[in-house]
Amino acid sequence: MLEFRLTVFSINRCITLKCDFTATLPKLIAQREKMVASLYHQGARSFLFQNIPPLDRTPQVVEAGADNIAQNKQYVDMFNKALVASNKKIRTNCPDVSLLDERINIIRHKTD
Repeated sequence: MLEFRLTVFSINRCITLKCDFTATLPKLIAQREKMVASLYHQGARSFLFQNIPPLDRTPQVVEAGADNIAQNKQYVDMFNKALVASNKKIRTNCPDVSLLDERINIIRHKTD
């Protein structure tokens, strides 16, 4: 099983560097899809895709203030929605692929 992951640090780094996550995310997703297709054509069939859990309660985000919290929530939601859409596309293009979508958002439901 091969794992692909966008880390928490990627989102925080994008906020710190003030990069345009809206423009960057589609490029990241397209790159991931291209890598999966390449690996698939070489025989790989099992992949793990992990979403990003809520970041708005981590000390680093909270200490940065309300604007940072809102931006983190927005970016996490954008990424997780893009991941779901991308996984559907991969399943369509690679019908015998085995995808494990690991969703970590259960944390929010247990703490709210």
